[in-house]
Amino acid sequence: MASSMEVTTDQLKLAREQGDVYGKALANMCKETGQLAMKRAGDYVIGATVEEAEGMCRLEDGELKWMSPEGKNAHLEVTVRDAADIYAS
Repeated sequence: MASSMEVTTDQLKLAREQGDVYGKALANMCKETGQLAMKRAGDYVIGATVEEAEGMCRLEDGELKWMSPEGKNAHLEVTVRDAADIYAS
């Protein structure tokens, strides 16, 4: 990868370490869902998976209220990663 004046060596090292951990989290997601599509698109790697919907908190009248998913519902997760972070040598 070409050197840059926008990032220090330490910052780049930290970013790569974070990317490695994020990649492990994606691998774990793949184990849990049994599916994770990954495709390189130019300078990026796009990933997507679908799993059962999870509940979430929503702000109502200044307070957080728990909302469970209703009916047929799914959770689509999409990730976009810099291919240079994944395929760096």
